[in-house]
Amino acid sequence: MKKVSMIHYNTLSCEPVLRKAPDGSFVVLCQCDGLGEPAPQNRVYVFRSTDGGESWDNVNMWRKGRLVVPDDGRAVYQTEMFVLDGRMTAFLTIHNGAFLDWDCRLLHSDDSGLTWYDGGKNPWFDGFVFMRGALTLKNGHIAICYQHYPVTREENEALKSAEGKKRWLMSSDVEYLECGVVLSEDGGKTYEKRPPVKIPLQSGGKRNWIWGEPTVAQLSDGRLCMLVRMDGAGRLYKCCSSDEGRTWSEPELTDIPNPDNKPKLLQHSDGRIFLINTPDERHGHRYPLELWVSRDDMRSWKRQETLMGDTGYYSYADGFIDEEKRKLYCVFENRHDIFFAEVDI
Repeated sequence: MKKVSMIHYNTLSCEPVLRKAPDGSFVVLCQCDGLGEPAPQNRVYVFRSTDGGESWDNVNMWRKGRLVVPDDGRAVYQTEMFVLDGRMTAFLTIHNGAFLDWDCRLLHSDDSGLTWYDGGKNPWFDGFVFMRGALTLKNGHIAICYQHYPVTREENEALKSAEGKKRWLMSSDVEYLECGVVLSEDGGKTYEKRPPVKIPLQSGGKRNWIWGEPTVAQLSDGRLCMLVRMDGAGRLYKCCSSDEGRTWSEPELTDIPNPDNKPKLLQHSDGRIFLINTPDERHGHRYPLELWVSRDDMRSWKRQETLMGDTGYYSYADGFIDEEKRKLYCVFENRHDIFFAEVDI
């Protein structure tokens, strides 16, 4: 059984992130405003529900939610939010509207998303980075995925002075994308950046910008398994680590179809691994949006639920599992609307 409703609509809604706050409320961060992304008008808003997603504190574009950071004219994008010891931490990338002049920052909330304060620059990266999903491992260690482009500040300045479409981060000469994890072995007090998997951004002499958007789960033998979006491949790639991200296997093509869309892995303590994905190999065909489940360490998958089956552009799903209520909660968007789904598992 599933239930799907709409949280918000806007000229743009991109990559909502959903977490259960320490007070039990549901908190969503989402990039909104502007006609596309990246764009100088992009801002990140906070949406909250105190009744399990039945209603939200903002339901249309004319009653916008609260900005997570004050508007200073720069674009803002969010990619991750996690909860630890009563504190919510969000990872934001503030930029000039073309992913240049980036400022990758941590934001904290100690009142379940009502107010946020600056936690400083991302301590592990100087280059352009998107932090992705956080996972607490069986031994209590915390792994947070990252997607890093080692573009230098010198190249940043060169791109800003270029003409036309070359004035974008995606026009950089960076040769590879880095995907990996930062790991905490002391309950989140300190983190270590683990070495990445390096994915070439050129193939056969042809440039191919890859967004990566890694998501990770832990298998029954303790290994970490990371799925990576590989633009143009039509399927997801996978790589695994037996030492908590110090080393990774070479990325290999899976049989999981994906039309250049962010996948999301969620893990249950009983060993089940859930995947939210749009299983279509054709670029641009981001439908249907389905929830799959694996009971054998991701060797095979069975479809549990179709979340949205109509023709559409269902993108960037995210969420969490509430094991006590036996439910999976997730959010996703179609570039304009933010949807909320509740699924019995």
